[in-house]
Amino acid sequence: MINIIHLTRASLSYYKTIDVSSSILLLIFLTLNFFQSLSYISSICLILNAILAIIIKYYSLRLSIDKQLFNYLAEQPNESLPEQAKALDNSLLLLQLSSQRKINRDWVDRCLATFRMIKQQFILFILQAFICLLNVLI
Repeated sequence: MINIIHLTRASLSYYKTIDVSSSILLLIFLTLNFFQSLSYISSICLILNAILAIIIKYYSLRLSIDKQLFNYLAEQPNESLPEQAKALDNSLLLLQLSSQRKINRDWVDRCLATFRMIKQQFILFILQAFICLLNVLI
């Protein structure tokens, strides 16, 4: 079980790079369009680019919480993981940050959910880059 936690912990180093790249891309997009009048298509691209950047920031926030959790768990003995999972689930329920159906998930499911979030964040970044490229080409 520890191996998948360490693997997830290692892969969480990429979310920040995607987040910063998204912000830089938005700034470049704004700078390029600042010196010219915005067409209808450029305005739509700007709005979509800003919305995607905000969503990517949201994923970054969620993944930063996961990173802290996995850093903590990687230092814990393997025997305490079930107890840690139960305490985490109880805390999330108490704070109303999780639903009852997500209780008692095993660590593989939790790690897979984190990988899905990283993948979704990356896909949103690729979409943001495509919109920027589309605006430059049109």
